[in-house]
This record gives sequence, structure tokens and C-alpha cells, in this order.
Amino acid sequence: MAITFHPNRWSILDCDFNTGFREPEMVKKRLVVVVSEAGEGRQCLCTVIPISATEPEVLMPFHHEMNPMSFPDSYRNKRHWAKCDMIYTVGYHRLDRVKLGRDRNTGKRLYYSGSAILQDIQGIRKAMLHGLKLDTLTQHL
Repeated sequence: MAITFHPNRWSILDCDFNTGFREPEMVKKRLVVVVSEAGEGRQCLCTVIPISATEPEVLMPFHHEMNPMSFPDSYRNKRHWAKCDMIYTVGYHRLDRVKLGRDRNTGKRLYYSGSAILQDIQGIRKAMLHGLKLDTLTQHL
């Protein structure tokens, strides 16, 4: 079920890129990190960076390898990269919390509510500037 609120900046969510996108754009469901804050004039929109478990063929300055501590336990056994050259602004209807399963006692669905750790926030900011060809600004981070 899609979210109906602007998530916290740096939250890790699921995003459904299946509808309306074509390769070489993102075209499947994947993890994303939220880089926008809630604000007027952007109702029901959120800016995200997609995360891939496939290592880039050529590692570029706009790729950031994520620390496993930014993810729920079930995702920590694989390496992940933030693809900061592929910044998307998407509607809330594409976003959902990361599902972790169900509570054994109540049967209620469990969701991940964590965020990227500081190391990843700093790395994503820098990689985003590279992705936007604004890398001269990285000296100010």
C-alpha cells in the first residue's frame, strides 16, 4: 500500500518504477533513499535516489556504496549502491515502506522505519553533486 505522507529525509523506502518508465530509466521495484524534505508546492511528491544491489560496471563518482547499517537486517548480506546520477521526483503512489514480514504473535505487518546513517548521507550528498555535474561544490560539504 502506498504512503500518504512525505517521509522523513534520508528514509529508506521501496519505490515502484514499473509503470511509466522505460529503460535506460529505472524499470522495477527497488529500494530508494529520500533526499527531499516536505514543503509547500510539492504536494504528494518526493525526490529519491534509487539503490541497486548490482555493482556498477564502472564505478563513478556519482555512485555511492552504502553502509549495510543503513538497511534492515535482511538486506545487510549484500552490497548496495546509491545511483546518484538517477535522481527522481516521484508521487507518493510509487512509494511504500520496506516490508519486514509479520509479527508472529499478532500477524500484523512489520515495516522498516530506519534511515541512512551519517556516512551514507555525506556520501550521497557528494555523489549527487557529481551526478548533477556540480562536483566543484563538493569542497563545501
